[in-house]
Amino acid sequence: MILYFARRLKLKKLARELRTAIGAESVMFSRDIKDQHYDKLNQAALTLGALGFFLHVLDRVSARRNGDALREAAFVPAAYWLVRFFAKVSRKLDSGSAKTTKDDALNYANLRCSEYSMATSVLGSGAEDTTSALWLAANAIAADVGLQSQTMLVLFIQERLLEGIMKLKLPQRVEAIEALLGPPLGWGLMTSLRA
Repeated sequence: MILYFARRLKLKKLARELRTAIGAESVMFSRDIKDQHYDKLNQAALTLGALGFFLHVLDRVSARRNGDALREAAFVPAAYWLVRFFAKVSRKLDSGSAKTTKDDALNYANLRCSEYSMATSVLGSGAEDTTSALWLAANAIAADVGLQSQTMLVLFIQERLLEGIMKLKLPQRVEAIEALLGPPLGWGLMTSLRA
């Protein structure tokens, strides 16, 4: 019984660290793009764009063939918490912009995750691979700020999103959460009955 509670506490801690890391990386992404290249860009739109992409990557690495337990433990709570958090801070990112509601942010993240799920892979074979989620995200984010024709901006967004993926270490974080989930309830009983 104590082991169960210890695992639950560790699981909650890892889930909190995961969502905090994604939120922080999304904001850092938007600051980097805005500060280094296009100071007049809407930081809230950049942050939401990065958030949508990072959530898509998290969704992909948390999907398992044998069930949704990992996705329910890693992706779902992080996505909902991050969307609510973004709705709270969106006006602080750009004082001149309208506040983004939780429903608007959720709809945006769902739309982007759906679009990116059509990609053949997250990274693709290179920067010009138009079938990768990375390429789709960079173009969508550039379009969100009205600069989809700026090739250098799109390339910089791709580079910065890739850097974000490496910093976040999502596969390792998801594996740590998966290890704490353990076998499904009743698994031990079923295997002992088969022996």
